[in-house]
Amino acid sequence: MRNADLTFVDTPAEPARRLAKLRNGINHVAFSSDGLTVATADVHMNVSVTRGSEILYQRRFDALEDKVRPTQRVRCLLFGQRHQLYLAAADSIIAVDLEAGEEIWSYTAPRSFGFLVISPISLAVSSGGDVAAAFDNGSLAVWDGDGLMKSLWHHNDAPRMIAFSMDGQTLVGSDSFSLTSWDWQTRKQIFKIPMPARVYGMSVSQVAPIAATRTLHGIHLWDLETRQTLGALPVGFGLPLVAFSPKEPLLAFAERNAVMLADLNGKIVDRRSVQDCAVLSLAFSSDGQEIAVGCSDNQVRHWRLNDSNQ
Repeated sequence: MRNADLTFVDTPAEPARRLAKLRNGINHVAFSSDGLTVATADVHMNVSVTRGSEILYQRRFDALEDKVRPTQRVRCLLFGQRHQLYLAAADSIIAVDLEAGEEIWSYTAPRSFGFLVISPISLAVSSGGDVAAAFDNGSLAVWDGDGLMKSLWHHNDAPRMIAFSMDGQTLVGSDSFSLTSWDWQTRKQIFKIPMPARVYGMSVSQVAPIAATRTLHGIHLWDLETRQTLGALPVGFGLPLVAFSPKEPLLAFAERNAVMLADLNGKIVDRRSVQDCAVLSLAFSSDGQEIAVGCSDNQVRHWRLNDSNQ
């Protein structure tokens, strides 16, 4: 594998905003499948979708019920196929058609005992367009892109983070204490790997059968076929952000004021500092050639990955 180089392209911002404290920090960022459209969500549940300088869609996803508001936030933001955007917001999963600029389907889990709010806590989208969600009551569900539910089950190892495997046939998740895989069509557990420390972040590669789990002090790489650890690398203080490139054997992760790129052997390829703000979210573009970083000053910073041999 060839090393990569990150070229910094900072989103223009006024000096005062660059030095601002946390206001509308960008805590979710996602790229569309063509890599040209970027969606962001801030800490106040404002969602914005842009293509270049053009705003395609904007909406604030506040919960209408007082019972939901104490825990409301956008917990996940992902693009699907055919111009669709999926959100886990407050107590619902919402699918938006960006061409029409309108909601096309949604799902709100029935209240437990008739009154306890059940919220989605993680989303995943497969290469085939299926959408999976994990809920805070221990249930998991899978829909097709049109909102038809294909599978629903409960499990004691209820994951707080989920991702599809690279073939889209299995779901991988972590309940913070183990790494678990399910065949989502039969709803059967495939394996369960105890974790050496509590997990706060997880990502699954789409180019190799590898998962990354992030603890407070390090990242562990796991072979999903042998179910053995491939190695570990230390990390500094910051949110537990970790993401695999969708096209290359590369892993991006963040510390409070920096973003690192590592290969699948755990070797750091590059490091870029983020000045005067904290890193709150990160995502690769669909072609793996760009990283977007959402920051606490309400700005999105971009890095281009250039082949150092060119």
